[in-house]
Amino acid sequence: MSYNKKAVLAANTAAIGLLLRLEKEQRSATEEEQKVLRAYQGFGGLKCILNRTDQPEDIRYWSKSEQDLFAPTCALKQLIYREAPSADMAKRYWESIKASVLTSFYTDTRIVNAIADSLEKTGVTFRTCLDPSLGMGAFAETLAPHVGRVDAFEKDLLTARIAQSLHPLEQSTIFVQQAPFESIEERAAADKYDLIASNIPFGDFMVYDRAYNKGRTFWDHGLAALVFRQIPLRMTKFNPRNDTFHYVFTKLKRCIHHFGTDDFRHIALCRSETA
Repeated sequence: MSYNKKAVLAANTAAIGLLLRLEKEQRSATEEEQKVLRAYQGFGGLKCILNRTDQPEDIRYWSKSEQDLFAPTCALKQLIYREAPSADMAKRYWESIKASVLTSFYTDTRIVNAIADSLEKTGVTFRTCLDPSLGMGAFAETLAPHVGRVDAFEKDLLTARIAQSLHPLEQSTIFVQQAPFESIEERAAADKYDLIASNIPFGDFMVYDRAYNKGRTFWDHGLAALVFRQIPLRMTKFNPRNDTFHYVFTKLKRCIHHFGTDDFRHIALCRSETA
């Protein structure tokens, strides 16, 4: 099934509108409303969100192939500025959406299910799991039945709030934190997780992180931070690119040498040919 930008934008708008209403009414989503929230797909395939939308004349700056998205994009922006609790919060929402265009990517559930199946076959008991880049929860929701608790980080404001609405505190084993993964040292002990699994976004831009500011790209930063911050690891699942697979093993060797082999029980690296 091909990617329909207009349909995805409409589904995202419906989910965001519902989220803002739920927060205003201070209530949880009903089962039917959860379906609307789950239809949210993020803005990774909607670069139109970066275009001008301040006035009707701005359509002249849009490419002809995307001009049919101008009106619904304007409607989304107006919705956010109308329903957000404050103008400042509305601006933060809109800027967060625009920033997420670079890091929001689709995760095929077939890949996640294959990883979950392979983990189950190991016979290893996983008590705690970390998803450092939650998105809409493909990894967290699939792995939750196999672990006692999933801690999930999501940087985008609206994506995180939608996920929090789907997984309320004290009603779910998935605990969603609206924060970038690089803030994890302030929140968790370095040896807390038995399993780390995620589809870390690709990108040629750098991440500001004083501890790991070594000129690494977004994906490589995530890998290095996971390896070094979360020792000792029991099981780690990555979907590395071909040109970084050797990099993964190199980093793990350095960790083993530094921390000692007793800190490691199982280390598994998965490279999906279909990723």
